[in-house]
Amino acid sequence: MRRLLLVPFAVLLAFGCASEGIDDGHGDHYDDHLHETDSPVDLKAAGLRTVQDVVRAYGCSTGPLAALDNQIAAELACLAPNTMKRIDDIPGVSLGAGARKFVQADAADALRRVAGRLGGITINSAWRSVAQQYVLKSWEGSCGIGIAATPGNSNHQSGLALDVNNWGAARNALRAEGFSWYCDYRNGGRSSGCRDVVHFDYFSGQDLRPMAVLAFQKLWNRNNPNDRIAEDGGWGPQTAARVARSPLEGFARTANCAAAGGEPAPVEPEAPACGHYTDVPVDHIAWSAIEATTDNGYFSGCGQGRFCPADDMTRATAAAVIASALDLDEQGHQGYFSDVPASHWASKHIEALYATGVIAGCGDGKFCPGAKVTRAQAVVMLAAAYGVEPVEPQGLFGDLPTTHWAAPLVEAMKRAGYVSGCAADRFCPSDAVPRWQMAMLLANINRLDLPEAACE
Repeated sequence: MRRLLLVPFAVLLAFGCASEGIDDGHGDHYDDHLHETDSPVDLKAAGLRTVQDVVRAYGCSTGPLAALDNQIAAELACLAPNTMKRIDDIPGVSLGAGARKFVQADAADALRRVAGRLGGITINSAWRSVAQQYVLKSWEGSCGIGIAATPGNSNHQSGLALDVNNWGAARNALRAEGFSWYCDYRNGGRSSGCRDVVHFDYFSGQDLRPMAVLAFQKLWNRNNPNDRIAEDGGWGPQTAARVARSPLEGFARTANCAAAGGEPAPVEPEAPACGHYTDVPVDHIAWSAIEATTDNGYFSGCGQGRFCPADDMTRATAAAVIASALDLDEQGHQGYFSDVPASHWASKHIEALYATGVIAGCGDGKFCPGAKVTRAQAVVMLAAAYGVEPVEPQGLFGDLPTTHWAAPLVEAMKRAGYVSGCAADRFCPSDAVPRWQMAMLLANINRLDLPEAACE
């Protein structure tokens, strides 16, 4: 059994507000098989302003909540100083678009040791705010979510849970450092039939779940003095309604740790040292391409001044950037695909590309917007978008036989100088395409002027 070391905290009741009560923690504690699409969203273009807008958009990505989540994290740091620790600066740790950069300090130290053993580990979800949990709970039954915990009941709110993308390769190292695999204690250690194979819990730590709710309540009340709610750490209809109305860009008045007796965590975004994004250093191989494609409106960041260069492209994000590069006229929603409703953030881009014949569905009337895009698929999309004609393949790559479905267009793009291989004589057609590679492809095929760094 996992041991939680409970920490006391003051139950603060706002004058004149009814208490919503505190859950005893024995309810829907765990989340089952959450699949979050790494699909960075341009808030302005998508028309998203509040948390409820994200719920309605049904994009299977909580990336748009990052700014608000950072403010809630700062509140939590005031209430429980020196408890949480950043993981985004751990060598070998990659964070998905929906992963926030905190877990409890001991869990972070253990993760550092795991990353050192493995050389690399990808975290899809770490600490979650109640706002992020609210969105996932709202999407229960979709986006690959079987059962989601009620906000304030998930171990993710305590910063004691990780969802690991490469769980199969990482589980033994995680076990050795004190993490418990969900399938060990829920499915006899078998991955087959296990509902949440990606989920790991740290063996001990402070139960911060009520405090995670309280952090939001305090943030809301500071910014809405005429619409106060109980500061009791309990999740209920009052708190849920305010979370739904909360602005994605965050509130004007943020954490005041001096008043709370704590110290702030470093959660505010840092100013870019050079260029648009804090996570793309000037010596990154794709820095110039990322800058150029951003300047030309093809790409936008993934939130909080970041580009997330290592995140894999999905079919939705690929459609969005290609449609933006082509500057296609948007049309009214036609409902070409059953899994791309009008409310989907990329629906206009997807339908515009489909109408021009650049893309097709994935079968059964679906588009599969959250599926990863492979190198072969990306090149074929771009060839169709820019009118590159197929050629008789000559076997330019050892891993792309002339009979491969994409060989005629891959070799045509290679001969035109638009693409290259992944190694000496290999193309790696089945590898996923990270955002930085797509930026380089688009910059190359559009012959964009690449800027030179002019950093002070």
